[in-house]
Amino acid sequence: MGAEPWDCFTPYQPDLKKALRETREREFQAGRYNGGGDSGPLHDSIEEAMEDADADGTCSILDIEEISSVPDNGLEPDCGIAYPLTDQRLIELYGTNKPSREMIKSNKRALNEMYRGIGRGSAIYIVLYDGESPTEIFFAGYSYD
Repeated sequence: MGAEPWDCFTPYQPDLKKALRETREREFQAGRYNGGGDSGPLHDSIEEAMEDADADGTCSILDIEEISSVPDNGLEPDCGIAYPLTDQRLIELYGTNKPSREMIKSNKRALNEMYRGIGRGSAIYIVLYDGESPTEIFFAGYSYD
């Protein structure tokens, strides 16, 4: 099948681990994962959905179980972890270390470049801003296979 890209936005909160947990639950309840349904989940739990997806993964944020505060620095990322992009990388891609949602959505070249640095079964996250105020968190990743 090959790794499939996925992404999602979630409201900002300073507790990134809590943001990840809540986003996983929201995406699960909406059925937005490989094996989910149009009107909600087809599994009883996130764990069941992940087990059913097997080696392919859920092709969603459900595959991400941890959040790192340390960028992967180009090393082989660990599976199931979301890593931040460095300020330097954000500036290279978006011209600022505080990109907005509009910057992410409108700059396809930067988005494609960003995806090249994501390993299978892992993800990146970017805190998005409106001026100087954080507003959202953008998660993007690849399925396992």
